[in-house]
Amino acid sequence: MDAGQRLSYLRGLLAEAGAVNTPAVEDWRRRNAPGAPSAEPTPISILPAPAAPAKTKPKSAAPRRIVKTLLGLALVVAVGYAPVQRMAQTTSVEAIVNARVITLRAPIDGEVQAGPIVRGSGAALAAGDVLFRVVDPRADRNRVDDLSRQLGQARDERPRLAARLESARTLLADLSEQTRAFGAARIHQLEARRDALTADAAVAHARALDATATLERANRLLADGAGTPVQANLAKRDADIAAQNEISAQGLIVVNDVELASARRGVFVSDSYNDRPTSAQRADDLGQQIGDFEQALNESDRRVARLSQDLDDEQARYAQLASAAIVAPAKGSVWEVLTAPGEQVRRGQELVRVLDCGGALVTATVSESVYNRLHMGSPARFQPRDGSEDLAGTVIGLTGSSTTPANFAILPAALARGAYHVTVSVPGLANAQTCDVGRTGQVIFDAAHADLIDALRPGLW
Repeated sequence: MDAGQRLSYLRGLLAEAGAVNTPAVEDWRRRNAPGAPSAEPTPISILPAPAAPAKTKPKSAAPRRIVKTLLGLALVVAVGYAPVQRMAQTTSVEAIVNARVITLRAPIDGEVQAGPIVRGSGAALAAGDVLFRVVDPRADRNRVDDLSRQLGQARDERPRLAARLESARTLLADLSEQTRAFGAARIHQLEARRDALTADAAVAHARALDATATLERANRLLADGAGTPVQANLAKRDADIAAQNEISAQGLIVVNDVELASARRGVFVSDSYNDRPTSAQRADDLGQQIGDFEQALNESDRRVARLSQDLDDEQARYAQLASAAIVAPAKGSVWEVLTAPGEQVRRGQELVRVLDCGGALVTATVSESVYNRLHMGSPARFQPRDGSEDLAGTVIGLTGSSTTPANFAILPAALARGAYHVTVSVPGLANAQTCDVGRTGQVIFDAAHADLIDALRPGLW
């Protein structure tokens, strides 16, 4: 039970014994009630019990004295427990809500221009809000202009190449049709010639047969004495001529068959022209030209794509050099404005300082004895001075008397009392709607408090 419950219990006991000074108890309760200023406990006046009525045989007073002594000791323990508990509570000497300061610098040289909304010191910010813009009207864009010209020339050249390619393809189609028609006509011609040569061969064969018969008849007449050697010789000559004519006719058929077979394969064999007609040769030349035009057109497309990518990259680089937005990196508020619209700034110059309220924490100073009982990760509670509810936290920094980080909004060195510095992470502050940097209070270290109570408990009880 707490001190109030103990007091009520003892008060009842003493009231029964008739030894309690009621006004004194009420005064003690007001002084030692929870939340009352710490003060020395007020002793309770214990009045002697009223004298018992005189009796014929007086009783011994020893048991009553023992009871009163025990009740007095219990009352002293109950009254003194609350002050001792407050004295044993481990707290900071001084604590204040703090946050890290983010300094935003100019990424380029140029002139400062106001953002969409003018924000002064203390204005709330959300991550991504534009505070200022830095514009450099003298940024170099020669490379952008050069790439634009090259890209325009490449795009103008492509239609010309495409037109030449289309013209060459049309002419090739015409020449291919002409070559096909020539080949078909030539094959038809050779087939007709073969028929004529076949007929000539048949005539030569018939003449050879007639000349052979005439020769045989002349030879019989010469043998019978009815003919002359001259007639026999003339018949032999005619037979030989007819045989050779037949052989010549058959040879012409073979030659024609060779030409016909070659023509069917697209090769034309003749003494009057080459193996390919002029139209086919021109078609070959156009095919090579079309290949060159296609390669040139593909190269033009690749060059246009390459120049377009280079131009996009260069325009993005120019945009970064010509204009830059100064945006809030996190949820917070404006801590300090170091520039104004219209001012010329240099690259790296500080423009504005922003509080990182999403990382709000508490910095506190403690005594050496408290500091030595703390460790990283120790649980703690921040108790604001305005009486609002406590906020749970964790010790994340023990810097002692060494140099503390210089990017805090309020440097721990500004805390007047205590040389040992402690940093406590308080998630409740980071999740708050407002950034309460500078809010004061005290930090209660639960782990150190528990250790001290455990050390004092044997003496208290």
